[in-house]
Amino acid sequence: MPGDKKVCGFDEWHSFARPFFDVLPIGRPEAFRAYATTSKIGRLIVSDVGFDAAVFNRDPGKLKDFDTEFLLLETYDKGSNRGRAGDLVTGLETRSVHVFDMARPWRIQTTAVTCRSVVIPYDVIGM
Repeated sequence: MPGDKKVCGFDEWHSFARPFFDVLPIGRPEAFRAYATTSKIGRLIVSDVGFDAAVFNRDPGKLKDFDTEFLLLETYDKGSNRGRAGDLVTGLETRSVHVFDMARPWRIQTTAVTCRSVVIPYDVIGM
């Protein structure tokens, strides 16, 4: 993890990610490290994050306290993921761009990742 970012452990990362995903570390939870910086640009949320290998599970039916009508635009500077978004097999490689519809269930497994993302509410783009 980069030295100029506030690095956190698994419990703090799990709390940060909870509105979006249920996260499970790959390996020992006490060894897991992550960081996140976020800012708002109008109604968009822009993030710079890094985290150790993990499994991310999203089941919109279980996230009743959180809005599910948004897209996640994401690019990995380092790392990759593999998984399923609904019925589709999905994956993201370093330096590629991916858009996830957060109203759909999906599950991915990642390597260690550094990435940038933008959370985009549906109505911002007329969906």
